[in-house]
Amino acid sequence: MVEHYMDEWDLPEGKKQVEVKERRYLPFELKQMFAQAGLKVENIWGGTLGKWEKRQSINLDEIEIMVVATKE
Repeated sequence: MVEHYMDEWDLPEGKKQVEVKERRYLPFELKQMFAQAGLKVENIWGGTLGKWEKRQSINLDEIEIMVVATKE
């Protein structure tokens, strides 16, 4: 999933229009990337604004993901 939009940032030198491109990953994509790096994913947890919950699935509205992995 890719999100692409213009945003306005308040910077010390004033307001500035900034182009934002964000790539979002699904859990299975993260597992594949970690495996390619030689890591085994033990757990993937989701959270929003630092509120973490250890459960089996990640809600679509969660913007933070924590991956716990070990070196194979």
